[in-house]
Amino acid sequence: MSISRAIVAAAALLCARPALAQEKPEYLLKKEQTNKRPDEPCNCASVTAPAPPAEPVEPSPWTFRFRLGSVFQISQNRSVVGRLDGTSRSFQADVHGEANWACGKHEVRNRLDTNTVIVKTQNTGRWVPASDFIELESIYQYHAHPKLGPFARAGLRTSVFLGRDLRTNAVQYELPDMSLTTPRTEYRLTDRFLPLTLIQSAGVFYNPIRAKRYDVDVRVGFGVRETFAQDQLGVVDDPETKDIVELVALRSYVEAGLETVAMFRAELWNERISTYAGVETLIPLVRTSQPGDTRNALELTSKIVRFGVAYRIGKSATVLYELRLVHQPQLIDVVQIQNNAGFKATFNLL
Repeated sequence: MSISRAIVAAAALLCARPALAQEKPEYLLKKEQTNKRPDEPCNCASVTAPAPPAEPVEPSPWTFRFRLGSVFQISQNRSVVGRLDGTSRSFQADVHGEANWACGKHEVRNRLDTNTVIVKTQNTGRWVPASDFIELESIYQYHAHPKLGPFARAGLRTSVFLGRDLRTNAVQYELPDMSLTTPRTEYRLTDRFLPLTLIQSAGVFYNPIRAKRYDVDVRVGFGVRETFAQDQLGVVDDPETKDIVELVALRSYVEAGLETVAMFRAELWNERISTYAGVETLIPLVRTSQPGDTRNALELTSKIVRFGVAYRIGKSATVLYELRLVHQPQLIDVVQIQNNAGFKATFNLL
């Protein structure tokens, strides 16, 4: 009996061996797997949710630029032929700002330009403004064609400080009533914010070239100028009268007519050299008449010429030259010339 039982057990063991051999270790559950709680998070990489796609960032329709420049200069003369002994100082500051908006076919350009030169010479003994101006301009353009469309423009030109005529040597000033002053080295000419010129115009613009480095802008239309300068004085010096400076009275006036504006801008050599040039004219077809003034529209054409070139030698250092010519025959029939040249510390804040 015991022998038969042993034979049955051996046969059952032989049948079970193939089944046990097929159970590989990687298919067997481990203890930590059998004890895992169902609420525990799964660390399987295959079931991790993909990150949502980033939303596209729309560019702002506004672009801003703001530049501040300044120059301080000091010079001293001692026994120099033709110069007064002493120390002179000058300080120049200019600001250029832009706030431009563009959306679709609409575009608005806003510009602010100021330039002020203050000097202190050995004969004045105090800081006085030698020249200054401020210009504000806002232009709306509708791009009916990528390079062509209508525009509307508004702006003003004026000065901030009192206007004075400064001389190195003492001279006499001849007033509009032909009387002479006592010898002096300066004379007050204009009040603050005078003369003031308001600008309005509308017409058609054309941008034949508008790229990152080059920009050509031409505008033609009908413009109106309102100039306020009553009871102010201007200098019309006769070179033949060495020790006498002639002054003329300025008047307020209004003129309207054909306006043309042409501007060119460029940035070269990896933006180290920047230059601009512009011409603006207004032929007055309608104007305020002055007694005894028989000049025609071409003789009374207002003209403004601007030119500048700058070389950036460092992050905040620039060598530049700027020229500004203004001729307003109804205000004063002389060309007003402003030259600025030298080294300037510039700071691009925006």
